Amino acid sequence: FSIILPTFNRGDRIDQAINSVLSQSVANWELIIIDDGSTDNTKAVCQQFEDKRITYVYQDNSERSVARNNGIALAKGKYIGFLDSDDTYSPTFLENVQNVTKELTSPSLIFTGLSINHQNSITPQPIPAINTLSPKEFLLVHSMATPRAVIHSECFQKGLFPVDLSIGEDRHLWVRLANYFPVEFCPDAII
Repeated sequence: FSIILPTFNRGDRIDQAINSVLSQSVANWELIIIDDGSTDNTKAVCQQFEDKRITYVYQDNSERSVARNNGIALAKGKYIGFLDSDDTYSPTFLENVQNVTKELTSPSLIFTGLSINHQNSITPQPIPAINTLSPKEFLLVHSMATPRAVIHSECFQKGLFPVDLSIGEDRHLWVRLANYFPVEFCPDAII
């Protein structure tokens, strides 16, 4: 797995996101932190982590789509996940996604469930039932935020995050990729 973590001025909390990757039950991952021009202590916090699986890259502020695309270009993993710097993975996130990938026969888009932690109260947000919707229709109707996505690296040959959109850039990409690749769901992988 390659995990892309774009960040901007999150020195006060990015350590939680990084620690959630370090705590994964699956050890075969790389974490690529793309610092999108932070002016706070983000770099110092990131460089405190001395794990060879973590790469820190600084870029001039170019917004999150450019940061994610730059991370994709550096990624070596077969599957690429995205973690925002104010989110965390549960300790079994990658393990649960890996269990889904073992059953796949072609490059796919995988979306997970999530939980919202508000004032130490965790509320699961399950993936709504697909029923009769095609994957493209499902992605048009239901928001699948970027931290819910783990995408086979080959899928990005068909497109990257659009740099000209500042809202809905992830949905735009997921719908485009769903035209070419199957969509799978992993409701048990909670972030």
